[in-house]
Amino acid sequence: MLKSHAMLTIWRRHSDSCPHREKGRDYLKCNCPLYADGYVNGKRTLKKSLGTRDMARARKKAVALESPDDRVYKPIPEAVTAFLGHCKSEGLKDATISKYRNPLTKLTAFCATEQIDSLEELTTEKLDRFRAGRGIKPITASKELEIFRVFLAFCSDRNWTKENAAKKIRMPRNLKPNEVVPFTTAEVAAILKACDGLGKSAYGRLRARAIVLTLRYTALRIGDVSLLARDRISRDGDRWRIFIRTVDSRSFYLCRRI
Repeated sequence: MLKSHAMLTIWRRHSDSCPHREKGRDYLKCNCPLYADGYVNGKRTLKKSLGTRDMARARKKAVALESPDDRVYKPIPEAVTAFLGHCKSEGLKDATISKYRNPLTKLTAFCATEQIDSLEELTTEKLDRFRAGRGIKPITASKELEIFRVFLAFCSDRNWTKENAAKKIRMPRNLKPNEVVPFTTAEVAAILKACDGLGKSAYGRLRARAIVLTLRYTALRIGDVSLLARDRISRDGDRWRIFIRTVDSRSFYLCRRI
């Protein structure tokens, strides 16, 4: 039996197959599930599964249960899943949700490596250390910081964390846009050659080549090209015409000529 910092007692609920079952719940040197309970004046006021078999994590959860405020112990993977589910319920597009998912997945992996289990443990210093190891361009880093701010604001609103650790990090200023350098003729030729080794069929390789050439000569977005239907392409004398409808803040029809 192990007492946490306050009045809760951590103990193991031995399974029927545990060889130490007869030693009682006070025996902790096995891998059975961990529970916590607390008593006031001899009356049990709490009995709760800590949802783990690891003693270090059990201690952290017990401390959270004894917290004087109403914050909820929330594992980071569960918080990320809840946030992405909320984004979907709000009607955000899949592309936007994907932009959120990528950095949050990397943050979750970092927290697992650093044994950061709950949102309360994700401090500004630890978030700084994660961002320092990303090795990404300043503009991308600033976009990711915006995502972390939105995510932690969502968690703070639900009382899963005391404060938004990302808000204490200053947003980079006076950032220069990433230099966009076009592919050289040799690089384009290499990309087209690589298409010949893609897919499992001649059709797949031909399709990849068509996508690359369409991107090369129209400068359309990858998403537009991947959804481009054949009836949107027509011949106009010695040229080809491609009709697409792209929706942004102005919503307009766009016509491209090859």
